[in-house]
Amino acid sequence: MKIIRNISRLLVGLVFLFSGFVKAVDPMGSQFKFNDYFVAFGMEWLMPLALVFAIMLAATEFIVGFALLNNSFTRFFAWIALIFMLFFTVLTFILAIKNPVTDCGCFGDAIILTNWQTFYKNLVILIPTFILFWQRKYFKSSFEKLGMFFQSAVGVTIVAVVIGVSLKYLPLIDFRPYRVGQNIALASKEHLVGAPKPLFETTLIYEKNGVKQSFSLNNLPDSTWNWVETINRTISEGYSPKIKNFHLMSLSGNDITDRILNHEQPVLMICIWDLSKISEQEATYFNQIAYRAQESNIYTIMVTSATPSEIEQYERNYLPTFSISTADPITLKTIVRDNGGIVFLYKGTVLQKWNHRAFFDPLEITEYRLLNEAMKKGSPNPMMQTIFYLLIIVLISLILEWIGLYTKKHINRRFYL
Repeated sequence: MKIIRNISRLLVGLVFLFSGFVKAVDPMGSQFKFNDYFVAFGMEWLMPLALVFAIMLAATEFIVGFALLNNSFTRFFAWIALIFMLFFTVLTFILAIKNPVTDCGCFGDAIILTNWQTFYKNLVILIPTFILFWQRKYFKSSFEKLGMFFQSAVGVTIVAVVIGVSLKYLPLIDFRPYRVGQNIALASKEHLVGAPKPLFETTLIYEKNGVKQSFSLNNLPDSTWNWVETINRTISEGYSPKIKNFHLMSLSGNDITDRILNHEQPVLMICIWDLSKISEQEATYFNQIAYRAQESNIYTIMVTSATPSEIEQYERNYLPTFSISTADPITLKTIVRDNGGIVFLYKGTVLQKWNHRAFFDPLEITEYRLLNEAMKKGSPNPMMQTIFYLLIIVLISLILEWIGLYTKKHINRRFYL
């Protein structure tokens, strides 16, 4: 039983750690998902608190997972894990039936599951969670209470740093189709040569002498049977573009998507979904960026989801030195998690992205400097990055466990001496 309860502890701990971590690296993404829930359930009055809830959820899941891995306060966190799992299992069952939100967001953008898949996943995870809760009194930490507080403090520090960095700059790991290295034009293309095609199965129902029978297209009955109905079932959806709603419209109503994605010059795209939140200082800063970029043969454009009247007001107040186009707000929030985020493109490929508060001095902008920054970033695999960071966190847990065992051993030796 000892092996089973420890395996259960580690499984539940890893699930919570992974779930909390992928939310912590993109707290604004979780904020948008909370907003989706609030709208779906008629709770729009909670939307101002969405980011707070997103941070609390990510931090709580991470801390629960980190504590369970370290066998720290396991009795307490077994309660928390069970409450979490019961609550979200019931919630995902309701979501699966009503389907108000297509993706629950339980693993952020790292793993996209349908509501039914999420519900079945929760049912599976409930098994080790119940074992963990049932056996909770048998878990004993290598540390005394003070040491367990230290372990928990390490977990809190890790998740606080991850969330803080992701909010101040951009998500530590980018799982979205607009991440650095992705070509927007190709990712938007619907028909790719060699891509899997949708597969369908057709069943025909015929009747004879009051008896109905199913037939395939390759096995049709003779003329004595009467056709009743045809049933078409999708076996495989086939290829679906990762990017489906990237459309840039000029203020005159023309589609300029292809022109921007195939521009001969590198492009700096300033993405603002809420113009009302842009201060005079930030507007001046964007003008300076555009002026210096255009001097260095870099085309600059602002893309916003603001209304025509808001754009006119912005133009009157700040006299922008760049073109302005419009796009869907969800698209902009997906491209860059910053209201004023800056994207560096060339021929439709995302070379680099910045939070506008972390962008460098406009006086330092040159084509060489931007390209050099893009080359440093590269095109990492987001899931491999996640595994790498989680391995580091697990290694920290093992080191803490070793410290606890080493300390206890030497304390006991001194006591007996």
